[in-house]
Amino acid sequence: MTGPSAFPFNGDAHPFVRFRELMDHAQWRIDVRGLDAAVAIVDGKGLRETPLVESPELATELGVARLWIKDETGNPGGSHKIRHLFGLALRAPAEAPFAIASCGNAALAAAIVAKASGHGLEVFVPPQMPAQVRKRLRGLGADIVECVRSEGDPPGDPCYRRFRERVREGVYPFCCQGSVNPWTIDGGRTLAWELVAQLHVAGAAPITRILVQVGGGALMSATVNGLRLAQELGAIDRWPRLHAVQAAQHQPLIEAWQRGEGHFMDQLADAPGDFMRPTAVVPQSVASGILDDETYDWLPVVRGMRESDGFPVAATEETLTHARDRGRAATGIDVSATGAAGLAGAMELAARGELGRDEHVAVLFTGVER
Repeated sequence: MTGPSAFPFNGDAHPFVRFRELMDHAQWRIDVRGLDAAVAIVDGKGLRETPLVESPELATELGVARLWIKDETGNPGGSHKIRHLFGLALRAPAEAPFAIASCGNAALAAAIVAKASGHGLEVFVPPQMPAQVRKRLRGLGADIVECVRSEGDPPGDPCYRRFRERVREGVYPFCCQGSVNPWTIDGGRTLAWELVAQLHVAGAAPITRILVQVGGGALMSATVNGLRLAQELGAIDRWPRLHAVQAAQHQPLIEAWQRGEGHFMDQLADAPGDFMRPTAVVPQSVASGILDDETYDWLPVVRGMRESDGFPVAATEETLTHARDRGRAATGIDVSATGAAGLAGAMELAARGELGRDEHVAVLFTGVER
């Protein structure tokens, strides 16, 4: 199929029903409606199209024509992560045990969907996991495995290392790393498609930039992939400029981007360890959800920024905090600092004079404050 008619600008409120024909649905093993009903029993609500809201107040502060915010905080589990994991559950082997390395939104979404689909779940976590998340995971029946970072360990996250060991032992990778389970990107694309459809229905001018917070990179990888297919189907004429946002305290993607300047994409792919390097110790940040030791899905993120004439942005702790506070005050959305990091990136660009007054900018509020 080609042309605008192939893209479902309108349709079912459930993203996995509406965008089914754009996804690899032939290998789905269970019914979308049935899984969604089970998720609603576990978490009190199912998956639906999330709101796209405009903030004239924040647009004025940024000095741009319009600012659009895609609000993912109302999803089951309180974040966009449910999209990735719902998609994985649809195609997961029957009765296979699941595993994930996460101590936040991804773990909560995984536990909700695992319980709804009748699968056991191992969650590999650091000792400093927030108490409220630990309590909720236990209530959902997850098996919590603490992984301590010890002196002498190789660089990288010990939780991720233990998770990869379990995957090699045969556990199903129920995760948000496309480098481990590529199908996690499939469900994540529904966010980009919803954004495209909602802007079209609103009669809005094309957005000129999207700023996406990046930890492990699956969300932005899915955004890149989703926009590419939307363009192929004629739903958009061109991509907006794409900007990955990281905390200035910890920016493995930005460092890899800098190391890769002057290299072709195939050179980056042939020797990834020369460019993306995991850290030995992760610093603290108010945006704790984007402090992955490395950006696992960095190659498609870099490719997307290069193809759209974008670049990564580092946000200071002051800007991350300010974006969270202003985002809440201006929209009434109870967004976290991690969830508002895309707005922080826009604020950094505005402070540098890099946003034009005629620009239409989009950011994603990806997670609720806990």
